[in-house]
Amino acid sequence: MDFIKLVDRAEVICNADRGLLFNLLYDAEEELARECNVLEGVIEFQMYNANAGQENIYLPGHTLGNLEEGVAGELDLSSHPIYKKMISVHVDGHELECEFENNFRRDNNNQLYKGTPTHYCIENNILKLSHKAKNPYIRIKYYGIPQAFDNEPSIPLIYHKDLVYYACYIATLKKDANLAQSYLAIWNEAIRKIKTQEGDREMVNKVREVI
Repeated sequence: MDFIKLVDRAEVICNADRGLLFNLLYDAEEELARECNVLEGVIEFQMYNANAGQENIYLPGHTLGNLEEGVAGELDLSSHPIYKKMISVHVDGHELECEFENNFRRDNNNQLYKGTPTHYCIENNILKLSHKAKNPYIRIKYYGIPQAFDNEPSIPLIYHKDLVYYACYIATLKKDANLAQSYLAIWNEAIRKIKTQEGDREMVNKVREVI
């Protein structure tokens, strides 16, 4: 459902200014993605480095911007969701395990060993690999927050209608606090249900990993 149809729906419910509702629906999508793991992002690229590997990767939303040096070809992450939580990291088709950086093995010069990474860690929106690999192909899957808005929400269609109640809550807060609270209650219940589904989904994924 595109934003125009969502504005139409919200306007029927709370009769607020259309321009305001557009902006509030954008805010609602961002808020929902912050509260729940509903928006997935995927980044795939090949890295190169003359010194046998670049082990640090800036994730979308990092204050220093996107890492382009060391990436084969141009990698524009401006339309990708801002990083929030990692789902999986694959290097050359192999899934890495999460580990503390202090446990990465280093040589006598405190340098990472060369080879295929086996682990990764996340620190300040920087993905760090356990080894310096030569020309690795990297696939990163993560939960994120939208940073670019299109004609329709980035989150799955099943959650689009929930955005309307957040927009109506904010739009009516000053005009009718009691009515606004009724919209907020619907929004909070939607968040609760989504988080319950989210927990069930992650449990299924863990069982699959064990199997």
